[in-house]
Amino acid sequence: MNTVTYKMPCGILETESQTVKSGQDKRDWTQYSRAIAVLMSKRMSELGLTQKMLAENGVELKLTEGALDFLSQVGYDPEFGARPVKRAIQRYLLNDLSKKLLSQEVDRSKAITVDAGGDGLVFRN
Repeated sequence: MNTVTYKMPCGILETESQTVKSGQDKRDWTQYSRAIAVLMSKRMSELGLTQKMLAENGVELKLTEGALDFLSQVGYDPEFGARPVKRAIQRYLLNDLSKKLLSQEVDRSKAITVDAGGDGLVFRN
């Protein structure tokens, strides 16, 4: 039995005792799937809190898959994993949305759709 430590894409370290065959890929799909589930859970919980906070202020937000993918890409850092997700939501979603609302480019009384576009997010009613 060897102890194998996996450095997962979302920054989670997993240590497990198992028999390692020569040439075996140290990141098997079970471990990888678990790490992706944790990343998705973190991303969804942060976005859920953001949407709830906006809804309490009368703003309905709908995020497309493109927007979710964009936020997960900019919110991932190989060194820190998914921890920067909250900062990415603040920078790319909340800051830009605030500017659009203040300039009245989007109407807060209608649902706001957020999509990925260029090097940021696009907001439209």
